[in-house]
Amino acid sequence: MDSIYGIARDKAFIVLRRWRITYYATKNMFTKIFTVLKNIFKIKKILFVFIALWVIFSIGYIARDQWQKSQFTQFQTGYQSGVADSISTLINESGKCAPVTLIENDKEVKMIAIDCLQNSQNEQQEQLMDE
Repeated sequence: MDSIYGIARDKAFIVLRRWRITYYATKNMFTKIFTVLKNIFKIKKILFVFIALWVIFSIGYIARDQWQKSQFTQFQTGYQSGVADSISTLINESGKCAPVTLIENDKEVKMIAIDCLQNSQNEQQEQLMDE
């Protein structure tokens, strides 16, 4: 009988030993999995923060670029309008056959239309011929 109890006891120890090994192996496996998952979540958090900052920076850059383009377009439109207005005013004033004064910084120029000069020369020649 001693031997039957001994065999049963040995089998019980073997089963307990296997269970203990399985328990510790499972515990270690879950610990490793948990550590890996924790590292993955850290990486995901870092990646999420990086992508969020990148998106914010990109939106800011695009908004700044579009604002600069609109400012340049407004400046260019204003400049072209000013040039057209200046030329129109010059043509209208020179059509009156009076000298037109143009001033830039400290320079001053008086201009008159060539047609007015030719008309005045023709008038002078006609007056000379009439005399």
